Amino acid sequence: VQRKVPREALAATGTPVFEPDDAVARLDEKLAWFSALPDGHPARLAVEDRERALIRMEAVVAQWRELAVEAPAVGLDHNDLHAGNAYPGPRISDWGDAVVRHPFCSLRPLLFAANSVFGPAAADEVRQAYLAGWGDPAQLAPVLDVALKLAVPQRLHCWVQLDDAAAVATYAEYVVPLMREVGRAIEDVTQP
Repeated sequence: VQRKVPREALAATGTPVFEPDDAVARLDEKLAWFSALPDGHPARLAVEDRERALIRMEAVVAQWRELAVEAPAVGLDHNDLHAGNAYPGPRISDWGDAVVRHPFCSLRPLLFAANSVFGPAAADEVRQAYLAGWGDPAQLAPVLDVALKLAVPQRLHCWVQLDDAAAVATYAEYVVPLMREVGRAIEDVTQP
């Protein structure tokens, strides 16, 4: 699906589009919502944490610009791909959070789960198998690493879309670590 559906067709459906060059502005927009939550809210973000996250994302975008010529085009990303949304066949459900962005971002939750549950060797196996579908895994590994960092602002988009502080409080255990991992390598945030 990621390689075959034209980007223009996806954008025409109203699916949100996230260009890597817009990552800092998108992140700022999302983090502003979390910074505006009331004092004491479990997902409230301090101003200084927001500023640090934006600086880290600027560095990620700079890395992306250096690698962009080697990267596959922006395409469909499920944006919530995990074991609970995948079934034998293969069949994938729950496309409600899908976005148009770099397809490698889809691997973020799978690598997180593989490393957290089965360890680094399993995560590397998932990484290698996914990249092999796109080309030489060794050449694409740097692109994947940066794309995984770009995935965070788009994932935060789903939580902000709720526009419900009480609902976000219920899921703070997922939201807060996500905000903290801005700009960090996936291996640094998926230690068991």
